[in-house]
Amino acid sequence: MALYVRRMRGFLIERYWPGVTPADVRVLENQLVRLSGSDARFLASTLMLADEVVFFEFSAVDDAAVRELARRAGLPCDRLVAAERTVIDP
Repeated sequence: MALYVRRMRGFLIERYWPGVTPADVRVLENQLVRLSGSDARFLASTLMLADEVVFFEFSAVDDAAVRELARRAGLPCDRLVAAERTVIDP
């Protein structure tokens, strides 16, 4: 049996969201998790409440897959950029 491997890359969506609350973000996170699939997967969000900005982090095959997941979840995409994640374990 052949093993099929897809290369996933990191992406961030930046969303300026006037009036956003942590509850708003949780609702959208739940949608993104529910709709995540093999082409794009939601990983995490970072809410900067004072700036009314939320960053949504994804792993995906390409930016088109992230845009499609965001569209299906109802997440407007103000800015989408490729990003690399480094996790340091002490």
